[in-house]
Amino acid sequence: MRRFLAMLLLLAFFAGCSSKEDAVVAKGYFFFNGNTKNIAISIDKGQRFGVVAGQTNLYAIVAGSHTIDIYRGDLMILSRTFIVREGLAKEIVIE
Repeated sequence: MRRFLAMLLLLAFFAGCSSKEDAVVAKGYFFFNGNTKNIAISIDKGQRFGVVAGQTNLYAIVAGSHTIDIYRGDLMILSRTFIVREGLAKEIVIE
């Protein structure tokens, strides 16, 4: 009986010490080239934010299909749906 209780306590201890890993989220990236002066973007109808051009300025996003709206001032100049793949970078050229 003592052996059983000791094993039960030991199992409870190890079960309490187990770690739960966070789920890994597949991320893709995009970057902008071209004339990004006075440009703001919105991803999936979210809040607008400014961007910096260049391949070294990567923006991370969950892999999958996303709609990106590009604004110059208050005028929408582009609205496209892109498929972003895990680990890859998508270039968006603004003229």
